[in-house]
Amino acid sequence: MIVEALSLLSGMLILLYASDKTVKYSVHLAHYLKVPPLIIGILLISVGTDLPEITNSIIASFKGYGDVSLGNILGSTLSQISIILAITAFFGKVRAHKENVKVLGVGAALAVAGAVVVAWDGAISSMDGLLLIALYVVIVIVSLKYTGKEYGYKKEVEFLKGNNILKSFLIFTLSLFAVILGSVLVVENIIVLAEQIGIPAFIISFIVMGVGTSLPELAVAVAATKQKKYGIVLGDIFGSNIVDATLALAIGPLLFPIQVDTRYIGLGLYTIATTLLITAIFSKKEHVGKEEAVLFALLYLGGLLLF
Repeated sequence: MIVEALSLLSGMLILLYASDKTVKYSVHLAHYLKVPPLIIGILLISVGTDLPEITNSIIASFKGYGDVSLGNILGSTLSQISIILAITAFFGKVRAHKENVKVLGVGAALAVAGAVVVAWDGAISSMDGLLLIALYVVIVIVSLKYTGKEYGYKKEVEFLKGNNILKSFLIFTLSLFAVILGSVLVVENIIVLAEQIGIPAFIISFIVMGVGTSLPELAVAVAATKQKKYGIVLGDIFGSNIVDATLALAIGPLLFPIQVDTRYIGLGLYTIATTLLITAIFSKKEHVGKEEAVLFALLYLGGLLLF
C-alpha cells in the first residue's frame, strides 16, 4: 500500500508540474501567434489545465473504470467552482464584470447538466460523447459572442518572456507527454488503493483525483490573481468546468463506451445547483473576497456529505 500511495503522490506531482508547464508554454505560443485573449482564457488555458482530466478519462474508459472517469469529472467541476475559487480569493479579491460571470457560469452549469443527462441511464456511449462535444462547441460559441470585454491581451499573456517559438513548442510537447505519464500513475494506483482500502473507486476518485487534477487550475488562478489578471482567472476556472463536463468526459467514452453508477447522479445535480448559486453571488457583487470564499468552501464540503 505504501508503494501505491507514493506512486499516486508522484503521479499527482508530475501532473501538477507538467500541466503548469503545458499551460505556460501554450500561452507563450499564443503570444507568438497573436491568439485573441478570450481564446487564451476560455479555450487555451482551460483546455490546457484540463489535460489531466482528459487523459484520465481516456485511460479510465479504456480500462472499463467508468466510475473513476465520472468521479474525476464531478470532483473536478465541484472543486474548481467552489474550493479552488475560494482558495484563489484568499490570495486576492477576484473581480469580474457581472455579464461575463453570468454567461460563463450558466454555461458551466449547462455543461454539468449535459454530463448528468448522458449518465442518467448508467451508461455513456460513443453517441453520448459526440453530444457532449457538440454541447461544448455551442457553449463556447455563445461565450465568445457575449463575453470578453475585460480581457486585455497584453496584460493577460505575459507569463513568460525570453523564449523563442521553437523552444516553447518543444517544452510544450514534452509537457504533454509528462501529463500522460502522470495520469497513468494516478489512475493505476487510485484503483489499487480503492480495492485495498475497501472504499468505492468513485469516492476516492472524487476526493483525491477531483481536487488533485484541479491543482493546475489553482496554480494558474492564484498566479493570475496576484498579478490582477482577472480575465485569466475567470476563463481558467469557469472554462475548465465547461471543458471538464463536456470534452474531458466525452473523449474517453467516445473511444471506449463505459458503465457508471447512477447512485451518484445526485452529486451531479448538487454541482449544478452549487454552480448556479456561486454564479449568482459572484455576478451580483462582481467580486469574490474572503467572505465569499468561506461560503464557497462550505459548499464544497456539502458535496462531500452526499457520500
